[in-house]
Amino acid sequence: MKAYRIKSTEYEGNFPHIFIYVNGEYYGDMNYPRNRNFPEDVEYWKTATCADANRYFKVDEVEISAAQVDELKALHRSLADNLKKVQAYTDDLEENRRREKYNHPYYVKERELKDNIEAIIKAL
Repeated sequence: MKAYRIKSTEYEGNFPHIFIYVNGEYYGDMNYPRNRNFPEDVEYWKTATCADANRYFKVDEVEISAAQVDELKALHRSLADNLKKVQAYTDDLEENRRREKYNHPYYVKERELKDNIEAIIKAL
């Protein structure tokens, strides 16, 4: 099926964001889609600017299989479940240290899930 891979073209100092739009859904790095209220038309990204002035998004039409979409959905569900397990911080330094130690495996898992999502999108 047809999908659109969208990558920000920000300067090296900023981290480029990559995500995909398929069947009206977004997968990948959700920063831009979430901050822009999930535009329903891919044409939006062809004229939108990134965080850096005069920088735009590169939009490529790609083919994606139903199995790849299912895998992206599953990875995003795992990412959401993982984030629910992270404890919120307090003003107490000792409590924050305890929570940081507790949260560390979830931060590691979050990076792993995001890397897996990005690898699928880049491989298209």
